[in-house]
Amino acid sequence: MRRAGGSALTAVILLLLFGSCTGRKEAVVAPPQKSDYTEMALRWADSAAMAMTDRELAGQLLMPSIFAKADRATLRQLHEYADSLHVGGIMFLKGDTASAALMSDELRRYCPVEPLIAIDAEWGLGMRLADAPSYAAFSNIPDSVSDVDMYDYGYDVGLQARRLGINTIFGPVLDVASVRGSVMAYRSLGADAQRVAALGTAYARGLEDASVISVAKHFPGLGATLLDSHKGMPVSEATRAQLDTLDLLPFRRFAEAGLSGIMVGHVAMTALDSTRRSAAVSPAVITDLLRREFGFEGLIFTDAMNMKGLGPQTQPAVKAILAGADILVAPDDTRSTIAEILNAMNEGTLPRDTVRNRVRKILFYKYSRQLKNP
Repeated sequence: MRRAGGSALTAVILLLLFGSCTGRKEAVVAPPQKSDYTEMALRWADSAAMAMTDRELAGQLLMPSIFAKADRATLRQLHEYADSLHVGGIMFLKGDTASAALMSDELRRYCPVEPLIAIDAEWGLGMRLADAPSYAAFSNIPDSVSDVDMYDYGYDVGLQARRLGINTIFGPVLDVASVRGSVMAYRSLGADAQRVAALGTAYARGLEDASVISVAKHFPGLGATLLDSHKGMPVSEATRAQLDTLDLLPFRRFAEAGLSGIMVGHVAMTALDSTRRSAAVSPAVITDLLRREFGFEGLIFTDAMNMKGLGPQTQPAVKAILAGADILVAPDDTRSTIAEILNAMNEGTLPRDTVRNRVRKILFYKYSRQLKNP
């Protein structure tokens, strides 16, 4: 599946990325440069997190969405995210490759620390960027495809992302489409949980060997649901035993593989949390199950916080952080979300140490990935 060669567009993109990379701001603390990047990244992350103001800490937890269109209004919004709101990263929506490359470089110029730059790429970057390569959707991948093929698929997509300055891929989809009419039917590797786990994890390994953070989605699983969580919150009445053999199995394998990120979806599973709240704001799902039982030590992202599947919430950002999420994707209003977090920190309902520990983990992943070359 790996493609060879290049193009004039790729050359332009590389020039944009590497031709002039001096930033307007200095990092809070210079990032580590020694070969023992893990130990150095941990030390740097601790020092940088301790040096940040409350506003900077709050911003690091947020990843607003933005179109990959390098027009004047969008670039102004990008600069506001970096300069005024101190966000920890962005998620690209639809656009084109040249804009994505330019905006990635521009964000790095303005951000005091390395930003996470993410995109959905379920069938390649062409899912969001009109002129980027597209591959087969997961549902169209034939039975003959091997783990090696899926690794190559992920590695190829990862290299393409890195050329554009993108360092985080929201994928693989690990939802098991186990019912007829599943909302995830087109996006899933199928109804066989073992196959979904094996192929999805291989794809993620390919991404990560290209020095891209892979973010498996949508924990604890949307495959057995019929309602699109963009439109409302699906509810699953499956038993815990059923969940263990289907929905949860691929995510458990992903966690055991030591991969980087998991996105928590907007779904209520009564066997996991009897309150019927979205998994993205559920301590029972994020902390008790994913962190403690599965032993997942990587970054936990929410699905988009502006989706109707979250349901009516007061202080949704604070609830997601207290539940165990590290990064809140696509908040409805970034500025007001920062204010919500700051107010909770000042009132003591969101402990400052909790926020700082989340930021410390985020910074570690940013720089440990930055120091590895594809």
